[in-house]
Amino acid sequence: MNTTKTLKATLTADQTTNWENADWGVNSRQDNQRVAQTVITMLAEGINTDLIWDDRDHLMGIIEERSGVSEVSNRECRDTVLWVLDWACSGTTVWMEPDAPWHEGE
Repeated sequence: MNTTKTLKATLTADQTTNWENADWGVNSRQDNQRVAQTVITMLAEGINTDLIWDDRDHLMGIIEERSGVSEVSNRECRDTVLWVLDWACSGTTVWMEPDAPWHEGE
């Protein structure tokens, strides 16, 4: 038997805004937004949990290709994406820190 588990999640409008304004560990505000939007879309579509736990390099490649952001495999971004997906797998709402200095004072 071959069993596959899929993580699906739909974010609220506030969660989406929080993630789009967050620091995902890449070098520009625009690229942080692209990574956020890609992860949000992939969660809505469903992510095979084997990618999260067993094939992280492939998952990062998919996010990099879909977002167009070459820095997705950099350690900081990779760790952030995996941290968010780990918490999402546990059913926890993830609130992220804003991408300063672009959002300082908000």
